Amino acid sequence: MDGVMGIFKMTAKRDNPSSPEISSSSSAAAASKPRLETILSANDFTKAAEQNFSPRTWAFYSSAATDLVTDKNNRELVRRIMFRPRILRNVDRADTSRKILGSKSAAPFFISPTALAGLAHADGELALRRAAANENIFQCVSFYTSPCVRRSCES
Repeated sequence: MDGVMGIFKMTAKRDNPSSPEISSSSSAAAASKPRLETILSANDFTKAAEQNFSPRTWAFYSSAATDLVTDKNNRELVRRIMFRPRILRNVDRADTSRKILGSKSAAPFFISPTALAGLAHADGELALRRAAANENIFQCVSFYTSPCVRRSCES
């Protein structure tokens, strides 16, 4: 396991995975969630999260590390970037791959550290890791992962 420097031991026990705090895949919970293809913007994701997370989980994620500085800066940056639409352009051979820090990635972005993703879904960081591996993009693993770092890197 290259890149793993040691074993992280959580000092506090994680909530029971069957607790209502962690999203379940029950049919009732799934029925209240919007279909992914209907979510068109970051605001749509925010609304879906607020409606589907427990109040405690929503408070954690919506606080953006309490000061909201990075959240505010990110929103301002997105507003400043304008994309010029290319209508009726041939995109059959579009290549979004890029080198990030000298290594090839299938996309010009990565999955940023997400602390305690297990609050949003039972698979948490493990699901993010699997998605990154399946799509050949990078993930930066948070120190505050729901599973231990070693388990996250092994998946």
